[in-house]
Amino acid sequence: MRRFLFPTQVMKEAPRIPADVLVVGTGVAGLFFALHHPGRSLLISKSEAFTSNSSLAQGGVACAIGAGDSTQAHFNDTLKAGAGLCDEEMVWTLVREGPGVIKDLFRLGVQFDRQLGHLDLGKEGSHTLRRVLHVQDRTGDEIIRVLYERALAEARIRFMERTYLVDVLTDQDQVTGAFVLGTSGPLVVETSQVVLASGGYAFLFEPSTNPPDAVGEGIMAAYRAGANLSDLEFVQFHPTALHSNDVPRFLISETVRGEGALLRNQAGERFMLEVHPMAELAPRDVVAQAIYRQMQQEKTDHVFLDFRSIDPDVLTRHFPVILAKCQSLGLDPRKDWVPVSPAAHYTMGGVRTDSWGATSLPGLYAVGEVACTGVHGANRLASNSMLEGMVFGRRLATHLSATRPQSLPLVWEEEKTSKERPLPPISLEALRYQMGERVGILRDASGLRQAWDTFCRWQVKMERSTFLRLEECRLYSSATLASLVALTALTREESRGAHQRIDFPERNDRQWHTHIQIS
Repeated sequence: MRRFLFPTQVMKEAPRIPADVLVVGTGVAGLFFALHHPGRSLLISKSEAFTSNSSLAQGGVACAIGAGDSTQAHFNDTLKAGAGLCDEEMVWTLVREGPGVIKDLFRLGVQFDRQLGHLDLGKEGSHTLRRVLHVQDRTGDEIIRVLYERALAEARIRFMERTYLVDVLTDQDQVTGAFVLGTSGPLVVETSQVVLASGGYAFLFEPSTNPPDAVGEGIMAAYRAGANLSDLEFVQFHPTALHSNDVPRFLISETVRGEGALLRNQAGERFMLEVHPMAELAPRDVVAQAIYRQMQQEKTDHVFLDFRSIDPDVLTRHFPVILAKCQSLGLDPRKDWVPVSPAAHYTMGGVRTDSWGATSLPGLYAVGEVACTGVHGANRLASNSMLEGMVFGRRLATHLSATRPQSLPLVWEEEKTSKERPLPPISLEALRYQMGERVGILRDASGLRQAWDTFCRWQVKMERSTFLRLEECRLYSSATLASLVALTALTREESRGAHQRIDFPERNDRQWHTHIQIS
């Protein structure tokens, strides 16, 4: 694997700017960090600063603040969903510090839905109680709007839009800066502290609920710089994406099932009753796999979600975005069954961090979906992800507030590449098809090995080429990450949570109660 994506000569000649802290990403994790860190932060985003995967979140934020709820109950539900691989200390940190994050959101101006003067808490799969705070079905969009407006008002926080992280720069295993591509060309950010808040890699799969930018570039930049990765094989497929040709697929929130929507097969029968005691509110991995098997059995590409048991007033009040989207396609959920199918949604794996967001590389930190804290284990509990991003973003801000960043010299490691620039032998579309077909919801050794061999061949073909365009860098990075995901999935010879092997259908705690780390 190459160390840098661009020629070192291009990086040497690029203009330089200083930053106390470089934050890569402007979702809830990156914005929450910047708002809580007292120093000067430079935030870069691949598109507009207020556009991120976080803004697409419909369901809400899970937190034990309701009557009769407790951090112990939230802890237990998270562990049960995580299929034995959650880091208990990290989960305790999440549920214990969660209420403080909610207070911060209230203070910043987020207005969660209320009913009769009390918080209107929703329920999602695997939650034993109602504990999901929401703003109709556009929670992420509203939280991002509030955080972004607050950040814009802070002189210490700067934004650079349409700017891509290419590589993290290091000297003697210490961060010295980052090489980025902006609207005006290459740029070197001189800093000893880089915070990755760049999201996951679910768009590497076809289909996906994620935007096209979610291909794990932050994860691969960390890996090329020497940071450890973990749990890449665990990819959560959301059970109910609206079945259409949209890219990304439109998500139908799990809270719809929490309010009473039912899954039906082509014959109109409920099939989740025979699968799990919680039926439609079983863990996401269980529901997604049951839908997939139902589709295979019936030789169709979707099942149906039946909203008709939900009070029309509740549907209009709580789910206006979902209702409008369905109606734009000629569907009326108040009387029509809505076609749905699973789609890649969230990645549990990423850059391994400690409880303060620190990676194995000094000066490099990670929060949000790009990080692997161990909170989610093998399968994320619904609506824990936004809470995780904010809890650990705030913790990292506290941690870095006590340190004084020091300026380190930039040292360039020469990279040998050929002068030839052949056309890339792959396309992102071809890669996504391979991932969806062979590294998807149900896996086996044959398909995983074929995918791994294919991705490795593609990576090798591009290995010695000189990259001068962002698209070439992204293809190489995506092929490398896809090969690692396929390899870890091939290595884990069991079924656990979101990782299901039809050739190893049982969970094996004796051999596989462990994390697969890549360094």
